Amino acid sequence: MNIEFRTEDLSKISFRKRRYRPDLDDITSIISDVCNCIDGRAKFTVSGFGQDPWPVDVRTDFAVFLEQLPEALRSVKSLKPFALDFYEQGVERKLMLEPIEGKYKITCQSYLHWQPNPEIEYMEHGDLSLALMKIKESFLRVIEVISPNLLGHKWVRAWSE
Repeated sequence: MNIEFRTEDLSKISFRKRRYRPDLDDITSIISDVCNCIDGRAKFTVSGFGQDPWPVDVRTDFAVFLEQLPEALRSVKSLKPFALDFYEQGVERKLMLEPIEGKYKITCQSYLHWQPNPEIEYMEHGDLSLALMKIKESFLRVIEVISPNLLGHKWVRAWSE
């Protein structure tokens, strides 16, 4: 399994800042706004289980992934099992990750006609941790470039801790 996030030059992107309301919004709103803004200038790539690449995009699938990233990072740090759900239409699969002897056993379950082959892959603990941290850091750099003030927002700070 491979998972990556890359961006092109984001300096000319205009992020339309808005006021986030605690009664209507949360970190998901910020993530969604940022992903919508960078769509077309960034690439989210997932591959493995017999499909290279998966049919994922930045606007929806990366946003969904980012919502789950803090819990994934906490789980990897403490060597606990966790899941990553790619539930958006067109992908509809789930990865169940379980630590086993310095590696993570990753089981892919599909909710569509596509079936993983192989159904199970392994990834070194350090490689998984590094891949997830790189994505987190890259996303925070995106925010810094397109809307530096957002880095100080309490929801972004909580998400990044």
